[in-house]
Parts: sequence; C-alpha cells; structure tokens
Amino acid sequence: CPCVYMPCSVATCDLQFGCVYSPLICDDNNDCTVDYCDATTGSCAFQDINCDDNSACTRDTCENGIGCIATP
Repeated sequence: CPCVYMPCSVATCDLQFGCVYSPLICDDNNDCTVDYCDATTGSCAFQDINCDDNSACTRDTCENGIGCIATP
C-alpha cells in the first residue's frame, strides 16, 4: 500500500488497516544535545545544549553521560 508522506513519522503498511504512522524517534543517546524532529525537513535534528551558567569564573562544558559541568 502506498503511504502518504507525513513529516516526522514512520509509515508501515498493515494489510488489514492500511498505512499506520508512528512518530519518528530522534535520540542520538547524547546528553549534550536536544533531540527533535524538524517538521520542515522531516528529519531528526540534534542541537547542542547551552551549558552557560553566566559565571565568568567557570568553564562550562558538557560531557555525555553526565550533562553540563561548570569547572572553576
């Protein structure tokens, strides 16, 4: 069965029900990104998180498995 393209979804064909749409899961397993599906492109996007604590006295980084780190 030909399915209509729907951004941010995965289509499968069920012989009884026709096209079945499931949400596209966007997870890069990286604690330092915000994962989402871009509705314009229909593809996953991964944006770096902002770890800036607004303190000039720390060096702000992100480490996968930990998240944001503010090092004095």
